[in-house]
Amino acid sequence: FNADATVGEDGKYTFPSLPPGEARVTVSGKLRDAPNRSTRRQTTIFNDQVTMLDIDIEGGRAGIEGVVTREGKPLANASVDVYMQEVEVGEAASTLTNAKGEYRIVDLPPGPANVSFSTNEPGQRKGHPIVLEDGNVQRMNENFLAAVLVTVSMRGVSSEVPLTVSIYRGPVEVVEDGGTFTVRGDQAFAIGVYRDGTYKFQGVEVGEYTIVAIAREPGENNAPVKVATDAITVTKDKPLTIEMTLR
Repeated sequence: FNADATVGEDGKYTFPSLPPGEARVTVSGKLRDAPNRSTRRQTTIFNDQVTMLDIDIEGGRAGIEGVVTREGKPLANASVDVYMQEVEVGEAASTLTNAKGEYRIVDLPPGPANVSFSTNEPGQRKGHPIVLEDGNVQRMNENFLAAVLVTVSMRGVSSEVPLTVSIYRGPVEVVEDGGTFTVRGDQAFAIGVYRDGTYKFQGVEVGEYTIVAIAREPGENNAPVKVATDAITVTKDKPLTIEMTLR
């Protein structure tokens, strides 16, 4: 069930006739002249009772600005999102780069945060941690490299077996402990999009990577029982199709 409401000039909002149960309320909009801000809150709706939920979108004197490029050239309409870690759950701010690739997000609370840069064509995303400083607009630039589609076809595993396929930057270390496996490395893409019997990774930049496929036990345990790795080199304008076998 979804419902929308507009906040009035007095800051009040109302959702009439909601069904009882757990609910998540999302507030989004502009904080003064700053870029879009959003925050989420959990609440419980009770039958025949009006639930009061006050929401404060926390502001501050911290900020971040910079330029987003692709292969050194300004990138317009790239998304920049800042997710604060030490305020109410779900606090975020977002904006788009202008024609010069520039962005600026201010009125942020100080403290640790994660900054995400993303593009649509091709779909690329990069994230970086930052500690926002009170009274300071910090600079963070991002440069996207040429990217291609990487397709991974898996062999030797039943469709009923839970399987995850990820891509790591550079080499990885696979540690076995009591029949289960742990992968140590710099994960670039968490899980590929599964389509037509293959895993597809859009927006993989030029560089050296390791594909890691993990089969897990069906059921509640879901422990990893098989691991396969394959080192790959991504080059400009050359999509890759990789076949891997779990043994």
